[in-house]
Amino acid sequence: MNCFTLQYDMKKYERTGIMAYHNELWGTDMYDVTRGNYIDNWDERVTFNFTTDNGYEITDYICNDFGWPIVSNKFKMALESVGISGIQYLPLIIVNKDTGITLERYYVANIYNLVEAVDMKKSEYFELIPGKYCFVSFAVKEDKIKNFDIFRLKENDVNIFVSEKFQKVIKSNKLTGFDFTKITVV
Repeated sequence: MNCFTLQYDMKKYERTGIMAYHNELWGTDMYDVTRGNYIDNWDERVTFNFTTDNGYEITDYICNDFGWPIVSNKFKMALESVGISGIQYLPLIIVNKDTGITLERYYVANIYNLVEAVDMKKSEYFELIPGKYCFVSFAVKEDKIKNFDIFRLKENDVNIFVSEKFQKVIKSNKLTGFDFTKITVV
């Protein structure tokens, strides 16, 4: 079984991909979408802006100043068509400040599969404070993740982890902006 961390493809889109900056959050905390909780009180007026000074290519995964997984409707449709679950799609507004034009149907992908799966003996990390770790490399337990195509870890809710099935859906649908790094599964 293969498992990967999911991140924005900085190698390909660092200079060309748009960079969105939060504008108005309407009471949302920037950490709400990293906690692994379903969100009942999302305000669809949450707004991000970009200018073409910082990039012009609009990808299916948009880089942003919060590190939120902001994804296109094409992404949403591709994952839903193969039954990948564990994602709450929270609509938001992304506006080109140069033109005032709003990008069509983008979402924050709120991953609410939160799994306790790190093999601490085979992972590399250091403890920041008791119970909080900074990981250099991950080793995850196969029996804990085998039923998930996308998840965050209870031990580290910053990173997003995906299955090989997820990776194949991204590649077969030619979705842009995504990069994957293989991790150890034990």
